[in-house]
Amino acid sequence: MLRRQSAAQAAVCPGLVWVVWHIPVIDHLSRQFHRALAVFGPAGVNAGQEVSWCAVYAGMLWVVVATDPGAATQ
Repeated sequence: MLRRQSAAQAAVCPGLVWVVWHIPVIDHLSRQFHRALAVFGPAGVNAGQEVSWCAVYAGMLWVVVATDPGAATQ
């Protein structure tokens, strides 16, 4: 870490550690997401409609995250 490196090169090692550390969390978040879709999702739809529902739901979540004024200050 004491070698002179570009910012991108210096960020790779901690970034890889962060990714490996959070792999179990990602699995947990994906399970929570699927559980939320089962609870809040539409009932009695076919596979194509379910994919559309997931896309709209994910888009709405990203809009909420992107427009949260407190997110930039945290």
